[in-house]
Amino acid sequence: MLHYQLKPAGERRYVVYFAGRPVGNLSQWPGAPAELRFFSTDHLGTLILESSVAGKLRWGGGFEPFGGDFSGAQQAGIFLRFPGQWHDDAWASSGLQSLSYYNVRRWYHPAIGSYSQPDPARLASQSDTAFSPDGVQPSQSFYGYALQNPVLYIDPLGLKARVCCRKIPVVGIAGFRHCYIEIERDGRSTTCGLIGGRFSLEKGTGEIFRDNDFDDGGDCGAWNETCGTDECVVRRVQAYPNPSKYRLARGPNSNTFAGTIARACGLEPPGVVGSRTPGWNDPPAEPKEGKPQKSVACSLP
Repeated sequence: MLHYQLKPAGERRYVVYFAGRPVGNLSQWPGAPAELRFFSTDHLGTLILESSVAGKLRWGGGFEPFGGDFSGAQQAGIFLRFPGQWHDDAWASSGLQSLSYYNVRRWYHPAIGSYSQPDPARLASQSDTAFSPDGVQPSQSFYGYALQNPVLYIDPLGLKARVCCRKIPVVGIAGFRHCYIEIERDGRSTTCGLIGGRFSLEKGTGEIFRDNDFDDGGDCGAWNETCGTDECVVRRVQAYPNPSKYRLARGPNSNTFAGTIARACGLEPPGVVGSRTPGWNDPPAEPKEGKPQKSVACSLP
């Protein structure tokens, strides 16, 4: 994976990533040979050392616990900060370049260990509490970085989402599938799917569930980590009728729900989507007649 940055005077920088961590930087000046340098990171993926191809140390030291630059990284041309953050010269004229780092959706201030804006993902999910990857250590701050514990956790690009389709018991022998949405954040995942018939309210009725045991495994499309995908998924899920009309064989059904969210938010369907996922291309289901609409339990992890 590459991270590309165009610097003043035409310098082009390409950061090479391996297993989600930066391992090298290729700098290219107009009319000059490219220069390759290698990175070393700590256990979280934050830079602590840069060396030349000959193994000569060019910069070393890392950053303060909440990201302050004590080791001259800026002077050494190191623009990466905590995972998902980087210094941007576009703000140099404002005098903010030494105070804030860009983090895809908002600006981070290392001096106070806080963002300039609240977490958009948690606002979108209307969540009051954030949790660490192991499900503990609740935090009430919408502005804090990595659960206020940057030694153990990171806050990189945000959430990612994908659509998965698993075989249905009995009819799955013929290849028929049930599709659902999966969202992941900081190593914690949650699923959101529509269940119908005798597994929901009543016959002919579909209901949206979070982390239902049936929404597990199968074939999945690629993760979409594009900025705004997480908010799109939550917004579309919460806008879908609940309960809704449901027909197992022809749709609208669970595949209609998953297909609607996938198309709206740019989620790539798995290769199994087709004749064995009936209802996928149907328009969204209509609300179930005679049943009051309920708030959707699905939210971000």
